[in-house]
Amino acid sequence: MKKINASRRDVIKCFAGAGLLGLTGCCCRTSRPESEISFEDNSYDDQLFLMPKPVKGNMCIDVHAHFINATDVNVKGYMEGPIARTMESETLRKLVRKLAGVIDTLAKIAPTANDEYMYLTDEFGDISFNKKSTQEIRVHLFDEIDKSRDRIAKELYKEMIDQGVDDLYIKALNDFYVRAGLAPNTKQKFTEETVRNAMDPSLRMHEFSLLSSDAQMKASSLDPSGIIEFAGHMLSYRWQSFLTYQKTYTEDNNSFGVDAVFASLVDFDYWLECIPASSREDQVKLMSLMSMMSGGYMQPIVSYNPWTDIKDDDASFKLVKKAIIDYGFIGVKIYPANGFYPYGNEKLTVKTSQPRPDLKLLDEKLLVMFKWCADNNIPVMAHAAQTMGSDAGADKFGGPEGWRELLAKFQNTEKVPVINAGHFGGASAKNNWPASFGEIMKTPAGRKFYADTGYWTDLANCSSQCLAKKRIEQSLTSSDGIAKDRIMYGSDWLMSSKEPGWSRYPFKIQQQIKGLLPSDLFFHKNALAFYGFEKDSERWNDIIQRFEKQPGGLPGWLKL
Repeated sequence: MKKINASRRDVIKCFAGAGLLGLTGCCCRTSRPESEISFEDNSYDDQLFLMPKPVKGNMCIDVHAHFINATDVNVKGYMEGPIARTMESETLRKLVRKLAGVIDTLAKIAPTANDEYMYLTDEFGDISFNKKSTQEIRVHLFDEIDKSRDRIAKELYKEMIDQGVDDLYIKALNDFYVRAGLAPNTKQKFTEETVRNAMDPSLRMHEFSLLSSDAQMKASSLDPSGIIEFAGHMLSYRWQSFLTYQKTYTEDNNSFGVDAVFASLVDFDYWLECIPASSREDQVKLMSLMSMMSGGYMQPIVSYNPWTDIKDDDASFKLVKKAIIDYGFIGVKIYPANGFYPYGNEKLTVKTSQPRPDLKLLDEKLLVMFKWCADNNIPVMAHAAQTMGSDAGADKFGGPEGWRELLAKFQNTEKVPVINAGHFGGASAKNNWPASFGEIMKTPAGRKFYADTGYWTDLANCSSQCLAKKRIEQSLTSSDGIAKDRIMYGSDWLMSSKEPGWSRYPFKIQQQIKGLLPSDLFFHKNALAFYGFEKDSERWNDIIQRFEKQPGGLPGWLKL
């Protein structure tokens, strides 16, 4: 891994002052770091090291994914709060909260966006200079991924021992065995190999496949090795996680055959404690480079955070416009669970433990962003499930109420917001957000309101009559059938990498939607419509200009 660079002196000072074991209570960075990528050499755009082999068969676009690491997000707060709260068992919740401290301590070995940008242009440039074949390059890259996992496993193992997480992990593993109907391995020892095996997606998925289907259903949500795999991704180069996704979903002989992935950045600044090490602008520059190096297989989505606009002179909105106009980003991602309704914050009430100052100004900032996106036909994707908030109150921010308040501002306008309700409200027994979103879809202001089924394990693992299927049926009814033209496929990888059978996710979803949703609409046509990529449209022409002169030509998913 790269050495720590000068931009992280504030983190190093924190290490010196608190010691490694004391770091988990320390937040050293309270202001947004400035961009470190001072030059941008477009000559690397035609180095298609991240472009997969052509896909055969039916077309699939994944509209919901992430390729980030621990320098991009407030990793400790994110794991201790939102992620831990989603865990089914108390043992897993304790494990995730303990591992939050481990990953926070080890975040110093995770490459910043600047580190990775330099690596891609320097290291990959050397590969190109040596004129290796495409096959040789791919072999080299996956060798690097294996070596990186070895290094990270050593560090994780040591830190888990030092912070007393080893026994808790073995306990969680035995809980998993018991739930699956297997005898617990009470003599199992926690070793470096334990960590390395848990980090390996292929090995994890193979071992899980050996369980009976009944055991898989019972135990899938309790697999602690998924937390270790997730930790490994969070400490790696983003391109390594990207190629892991690509190999599994696109290139392997038994892969589903994903033709394109639309990947979003995330921004939890100010709501979750501590500002991450990678500057937001550098993250944009890196994702743009990766998109070009993938030959357009990956299309980037920029994050927007209204709290940043309030605190830092509209810095987030300025970056949104820069990413869209200058760096080829195709949309915007917001995270309402980060403490805000899409609109109506001054009107709607909610009890949450986090501070929410100046709700009137918050609404003003959000409306400016939504109006600009509507005027320019820029899609906005949002976390819209009752999950991942820092508390139960924050879980409610992505629901129908805030969207109704927003769309009421556009009920008499020619251009309306283009919205993707990520996770489609989920399959909660407490509410019926999918049906409410369906009602929104049939309104004039909601005529461009879409949804995706990212990380819907309730649907993927559905029995013949489960709540997830019922929720989709209810959305079709409430929308007068319009929802079939609005629901899209998404994986929410890398968040879903915690699941033991994540490689089979699109196959499972495909099976579950039979008879409910038209497969061609669900897996690609609705996505093209949502992003405005119909042939000869303005967005189509923009992407044609960006890629047609590249060595790989137009992305395959635009040729079909």
